[in-house]
Amino acid sequence: VLVPLQVRGRVVGALAVAMELSGTGRRTREHVLAEDVARRCAMALENARLLEEARDAVAVREDFIAVAAHELRTPLATITLRVQGLMGLLRDDPRQGFLLERLDAIARQSRRLTRLVENVLDVGLFKAGGLELRREWVDLTSLVEEVVERSMEEASRSRTPLRLTTPGARVRGWLDRDRVDQALFNLVSNAIKFGAGEQVDVALGQVGDRARLVITDRGIGVPPEAVERIFGPFERAVSTHEYGGLGLGLYLTRRIAEAHGGFVQVLNTPGQGASFVLELPVEPGLSLREESRPQAGA
Repeated sequence: VLVPLQVRGRVVGALAVAMELSGTGRRTREHVLAEDVARRCAMALENARLLEEARDAVAVREDFIAVAAHELRTPLATITLRVQGLMGLLRDDPRQGFLLERLDAIARQSRRLTRLVENVLDVGLFKAGGLELRREWVDLTSLVEEVVERSMEEASRSRTPLRLTTPGARVRGWLDRDRVDQALFNLVSNAIKFGAGEQVDVALGQVGDRARLVITDRGIGVPPEAVERIFGPFERAVSTHEYGGLGLGLYLTRRIAEAHGGFVQVLNTPGQGASFVLELPVEPGLSLREESRPQAGA
């Protein structure tokens, strides 16, 4: 017996079943079962086709974005250098305040675009397994202070108070300075963006063989269903119409943390803000175990 495999009225195949036919010509239980199996097989084939189409679409999107990012790099670098040169020429002329203000705005947006381009290129690098850490002994206390200082301009524009707390003793670790800087900056920028203009607290500490950084905002928080999703590439917890960005910062931060043997997670109360916790081992060869991670609400 051949049972058609149908999807939305379209035949996509047939299921051949050997069975004993009823002498009366009536449908048997075996026939009904075969039709049910055929429906399930057709559904599975259709789901596989849709999944393959989705994967192809994602691959095309990522390839396009990567090519576009590469093409944007050179003109962005040229714009940034020219603007910096013009600002250097005009800075000592008190009559050029208006022009300097406009050039400074161009420089800020150029830096923002450059960060977006670098993030896109890093996604491709990480997915290809090409992340190589250049470890050295890093004064993490100084690095966090630098990142917070660098974020002050962004915080000031959004009227977000930014407070840093560090331990009395310096925190040092065997880390890739540039990548940890990138992760820290992503977390602080994220808190400022979604902090609704309320104070953002950045607290660095050390617990045994690990450094622990907690960035707490008092903004919109993260919906429970989005807590894990936000760490995926091009993922957002809220509408992109309300907040800018590509949804790459948290993904890159998690990949950087895991490459160091650490982790990042969010402890969150929807509507009341969120705390992002980044923990990194500070000694060579250490990796933080799953059970060492704080739980939500802790």
